[in-house]
This record gives sequence, structure tokens and C-alpha cells, in this order.
Amino acid sequence: MSEMDRKQKIIFFTVLIVIVGSIYFLYQMQLGAIPFFLLAILFSILAYKQAKKNAEPKRQKGNE
Repeated sequence: MSEMDRKQKIIFFTVLIVIVGSIYFLYQMQLGAIPFFLLAILFSILAYKQAKKNAEPKRQKGNE
């Protein structure tokens, strides 16, 4: 495992712990809908990027 991979894993798990802690805190404050709203935005962005990437080859084939 390279040094960069190790650093990336440490950063990833640190961010993950912070996110889980934040979600737990929001649920304790009766604000549990906020994490679901943020996840909905994230998944919408990811779906848009995936759809855009899949549509790109079709456009290029049509122009030939």
C-alpha cells in the first residue's frame, strides 16, 4: 500500500466519522430530515452525472 493510499483512507474514515457524528447529533435535535435531504441532493447530482456520461457516446454516434 502506497503512502498516498494510506493517507486517503485515513482522510476518508475521518470524514465518515464526522458525518456519522453530525447525523447522530441532528437526530438528537429532532432534525433528522436534514441528512435525508442532503443525501437526496447528493444522489440526484450523482444520477445526473451518470446520465450525462451515458448520453455522451450516443451524441457522438449520431454525429458520424
